[in-house]
Amino acid sequence: PNSMTATIECTGDLNAPMSNYFTNGGIIVPGTNFTTLEVENISGNITPQDGVRGIEFIADGEITVISDTGDFIIDTTNADGIHLDATGAGNVTLDHTGDINVTGTGSQGVEARTTTGDIDITVNGAITTDGDGFTATILGRSSAGGDITINHYGGNLTAKSGSGHGIRAIARDGGNVEITNEGDIDATGGSSGIVGLVYNNDGVSRSTTPAMSMAVVSGRSRPTWRPGHRAT
Repeated sequence: PNSMTATIECTGDLNAPMSNYFTNGGIIVPGTNFTTLEVENISGNITPQDGVRGIEFIADGEITVISDTGDFIIDTTNADGIHLDATGAGNVTLDHTGDINVTGTGSQGVEARTTTGDIDITVNGAITTDGDGFTATILGRSSAGGDITINHYGGNLTAKSGSGHGIRAIARDGGNVEITNEGDIDATGGSSGIVGLVYNNDGVSRSTTPAMSMAVVSGRSRPTWRPGHRAT
């Protein structure tokens, strides 16, 4: 990888001696001085050790990840495939192309969080989760009024076991949620295909949509949640 003022680029052989951000088989970005991670043209799967995330970026501010694993996959055990967390004020943006396979208790395929800011997730590829406890192939959480947009294309989402969801988005303090999915969602081993929760300032959920919380969602679904409204 090559480091610049605000961007880390990971390419080629991630096991090479100069791969300063490749830790125990995963790409781990330090939260200081960096806002952007780019992963492309890698030469093998990202298969970290047990308990290590495939891509991890935790920072007190903006986070942008643009990753394309090509014909290779992210394959993790007891850890998220991709985990992004803006612990302070900052938007979180993910544009990922490639398949993700996650095994283990409480592990998410993709998880993005922010304390104050918006979340924008785009995934082009298949995601499979298989483990006990609360899991989701794609999970977005915004804590202080931020909007969540999730777009999934180019493959199926499969939650094999546990309390697994296909896509789950949780926006608090009046944020909006919009989810677009193209492909099948199979959550028959868990609980729900698509779940969107929008909380107003009083902490009460104003918008859930049981009709979309089905075991299998096939084809294209495009629910949109707004505070105080049902899906449209």
